[in-house]
Amino acid sequence: MMSIRLAAALAVAGAAPVVCQIPALPNAGAPFVRFSGQLGSYGELYDRSGTPGRRPGGTGRGYLNGNLVLLGSVTVGIDLLATTEDGTSLGYGGLPGRQGISRFGLHPQWTWGRAHLGSYSDSYSPLTLSGVQLTGAAVDLNPGRVRFGAFGGRAASAVVGGATTGSYTRTMVGGRLGFGHPPDQGRPASFFALVVTRTWDDPSSLPVDTTLPPNAPTAGGLAPVNPYAVTPHENLVVAGIGGISLLEGRLAWRGEVAGALETPDRRATPLDPSQVNVPGILGGLVTPRVSTHLDYAYSSDVQLRVPRLPGATPGAPRTLTATLGYRYVGPGYSSLGVASLPNDIEAVNASANLLFGRCSAQLLGGTQHDNLIGQKLYTTTRDRLGAVLTLRAGRKSSTTVRTSVLTMGNGSTDSLAWMHYSAWSLGASQVFSLGPRGRVQTVSVDYNYQSAGDANPLRIGTKFGAHSGSARLTVPLGSSVRISPSFGFTTSQSDTSGWATRATFGAAVAWRGRGGRLTSTGSFGRSTYLRSNAWNVTLNARLQVTDLNSLVLAVQSNRFRDAAALDNRFNEQIVSLRWERRL
Repeated sequence: MMSIRLAAALAVAGAAPVVCQIPALPNAGAPFVRFSGQLGSYGELYDRSGTPGRRPGGTGRGYLNGNLVLLGSVTVGIDLLATTEDGTSLGYGGLPGRQGISRFGLHPQWTWGRAHLGSYSDSYSPLTLSGVQLTGAAVDLNPGRVRFGAFGGRAASAVVGGATTGSYTRTMVGGRLGFGHPPDQGRPASFFALVVTRTWDDPSSLPVDTTLPPNAPTAGGLAPVNPYAVTPHENLVVAGIGGISLLEGRLAWRGEVAGALETPDRRATPLDPSQVNVPGILGGLVTPRVSTHLDYAYSSDVQLRVPRLPGATPGAPRTLTATLGYRYVGPGYSSLGVASLPNDIEAVNASANLLFGRCSAQLLGGTQHDNLIGQKLYTTTRDRLGAVLTLRAGRKSSTTVRTSVLTMGNGSTDSLAWMHYSAWSLGASQVFSLGPRGRVQTVSVDYNYQSAGDANPLRIGTKFGAHSGSARLTVPLGSSVRISPSFGFTTSQSDTSGWATRATFGAAVAWRGRGGRLTSTGSFGRSTYLRSNAWNVTLNARLQVTDLNSLVLAVQSNRFRDAAALDNRFNEQIVSLRWERRL
C-alpha cells in the first residue's frame, strides 16, 4: 500500500507544467522520397523419420525490411513478415497453442520523436516494459528536455491450448512522462520519468472448458478446480525512474522504484470497495478482487568510467569501467509487460572491465537470495564470481584465461531438503592468426575443466567432473578454397558412473568462384558417445544472380543412432531456398 501512495505522489509531481522548445521541422529542400531495404522469400521442405518431427513438413515465408526516408529527415522503418508457420503445434510437444509470428509494422522516426504502427516491441525499463511484442500503436516524443510516450495494443491472441499452452486475448496500454536527456542514446544522462502500464486479459475470449484438463476435479460439483489452469490476469504497474550523470558522464547513477497491483483471475469475486484502501488515482483503473495483491520492486545502479588511466597513450589505451547494482523484486511483484522477470529476489551484482594496453580483464561477481518476507521454510542463497583475462602478445597471437565459481545453499535443518551445491570451472584458449598468405591461416585450441557437486550425501548423482577441449585450423587451397578441420572431446565422470568420452570431429569447406558471384560452404561432422553416434552434413550455396538479386540454397542432413535404445534413432533432412533483392 505504501508503494501505491508513493506512485500516486509521483504522478501528481510529474503533472507539473514544464517549458520546452520544439526542434526544427524536416528539411524541405531534400529529395521527397528515398527507399532502401531487402525484399525476399524463403521456402523450406522438412522430413524426419524414426521419431516425431520438430518442424512442419513445408514452410513458406515472405519478408520486407527497409527504410523510407521522407524529405531527408523523417525515416520510416518497414518490417513485414508473412509465414505459414502461424498456428503450428510442432515444437510444443504436439500440443496446440502457439501465437502467430507474422507481422507488419511501420516505425517512423524524426529528430524529436518516433512512433510505431502495427507490430512493434518497445522498452521503458526492466521492471515495467521490456521484450514484449505488441500489435497496435505507440508514440515517443522528446522535444527539448521533455519526454512523453504512450503505447497500446494486443500482447497476445486467444489460443485454445489447455492449461499448458493456452492464452487469453491480452491487451496492454501505458505511457511515460519524463524530463531530462533521454537515457537510451548510448550515454549516461540525468533524467526523471513516471511510467504507468496496465494489462488485462479478456475472460470471454476462451471457453471455460478449454482452460482446464480433462476430468478436472470439482468443488461441490459446481465448478472445476485446477490451480495450474490458465486464468485471465489483470496487472497495473506504476514506476518512477531516474538517473544522474556527473563528471561528464564518468560517474552515473540510475534507479527505479515500481509498485504492481495484480489480479491472477479476473473472474474472481470483487471485493467491497469500503474494505479496500486504494488511492483515488488508481481506483478507476483496477477492480480489487479475491487474490488481488500488491507488491513492489526497486533497483539502483552506479557506474564509474575512467576513459584514460595514468600512463595511457593513443597506441596503448588504459581504461576502466566498473558497475555496482542492487535489485529487490518482491515475491508478489509482477509486470506482464516484461518478457521475463523472476520475483522473490534480492541481489547485489558488481563488474569491472579493465583495458591495459594489450591486456584486458573482466571481473564479475554477485550474490542473491529469496524468501524476502519469510514465506518459505528456508532461504536459498546463490553466490557467483568469475574472471576473464585476455592477452594479445602481438598481432598474430591472442590468449584467454577464464574461471568461475558458483555456490548455492539453503541452510535447511532438514537432511532431505538441505543443499550445499558448488561448481567451478577453469579454461583457456589460444588463437594464432598467421595471415592470409600462409599455408595455415588460423589455429585455435581451447580447454575447459568443470567440477560440481552437492555436499549433501543424500543427493546422489549431483557430483561430476569434466574435461573438454577442441582444436581447429584454417588451411587455404589456392585463392578460392579454404578448409577448416576440427576436433573436440568431452570426458566426464559422476558419482554414479565412470569416465565416458564424447568425441566430435569434422571439417568445413568454403569456396568462392571467380568474380565472386557464386560462393558455397559445406561441412560434415560426426560425434560418438558410449553406444550412440550422430552424423551431420550441411551444404550452402549463394548465387549473386544480378547486382541486386541473390539466391541461397541450403541442404542439411542429420542422422542419429543409439545401440542402447533402438527406438531412439532418426533421420532428418532440411532443404531450403531463399531469394532476396536489394532495393
